[in-house]
Amino acid sequence: MTAGNGVPRRGFASMNSDRRREIASKGGKSVPSEKRSFSQDRNLA
Repeated sequence: MTAGNGVPRRGFASMNSDRRREIASKGGKSVPSEKRSFSQDRNLA
């Protein structure tokens, strides 16, 4: 696949939108909420 200017698309640009959405939805879920700094100290936010 190319980006229209002859440059091959790589990474997220080469994935279909469903796959990108699936990966993006995992953001922040890998760390349990009790381990996140903002959940420990609201003043940090």
